[in-house]
Amino acid sequence: MRGGLASLGISSRDKVAIISKNTEEWAVSAYATYGLCGQHIPMYETQLAKEWEYIVRDCSAKVLLVSNPTVLEQTLDFPERIDSLEH
Repeated sequence: MRGGLASLGISSRDKVAIISKNTEEWAVSAYATYGLCGQHIPMYETQLAKEWEYIVRDCSAKVLLVSNPTVLEQTLDFPERIDSLEH
């Protein structure tokens, strides 16, 4: 995961947002982000899409990770609407 984030250009102070339940994958993404000196921005699956969008925009996340197809479908247009979001 760390190598994948690095290949996306994540480095010091970059923000990686994740929408997920508390799972092993969530922990792996957090530690991978920390290992690159990035900032991990967790969000709950139970939040509304407009809340996710606000948080991702407000923190200037560069990457958004999602945990399932339902969340993915609700966030597919985020890169078009959030300037900082590259992946």
